[in-house]
Amino acid sequence: LGVLVSRTSVGPDLPDCVRSPDCRVRLDRRERSGVRSAPIFPGRGPGGVGPLPDRVPLTAGMDSVRVETGRWRLAFAALVVCALGVRLVAAVAVQSWVSRTPGRLCLIAGDAEGYWGLAQALVQRGEFAIYDPPRQVLRMPGFPLWLAGGMWLFGERVLWHRVGLALVGTATCAGTALLARRLGGDRAGLVAGWLAALSPPLAGLSVLILSETL
Repeated sequence: LGVLVSRTSVGPDLPDCVRSPDCRVRLDRRERSGVRSAPIFPGRGPGGVGPLPDRVPLTAGMDSVRVETGRWRLAFAALVVCALGVRLVAAVAVQSWVSRTPGRLCLIAGDAEGYWGLAQALVQRGEFAIYDPPRQVLRMPGFPLWLAGGMWLFGERVLWHRVGLALVGTATCAGTALLARRLGGDRAGLVAGWLAALSPPLAGLSVLILSETL
């Protein structure tokens, strides 16, 4: 109960938990051992002795909880907007740099061209193979399928694919913040989220035609 209740305090003003047989047995044992004390309830007369309230308001402290939750949601929204803005700027910057060289597709040649070629093969010929003779087990299919879906929607405009990857990177930042909040609290969630949102490697790699983003 959190307080010591004497036998004389058990009456109609006390809740059912105090009037229950098990509770009375425990109180009788304390009295037989010589321990007699009155309940202490702040604001209930001299020494805090007095009848318990019939009902404890369940909304006590809820206003402060709502304020804290609202503040966190606002900070979380700002984090997501900032993460998306950083990645969109990176997408435009990378595409502008790549476009300076005619015929150039990717910032880092090699893997990116292989993923792009597999996506083209899926859209144009319906097969998962590139090169001659065809190679069908060169890459895992997840990222080429993602690029192929983008080609169905936006064609082969690389900038739009970078924007889609920027959205995925932003979702990763949001998920990082939510997971850290669940494990370590509000402050840990925001710190982890901002670190992911503003990390140059994460922001830069998230808009390249590479599977690391997924």
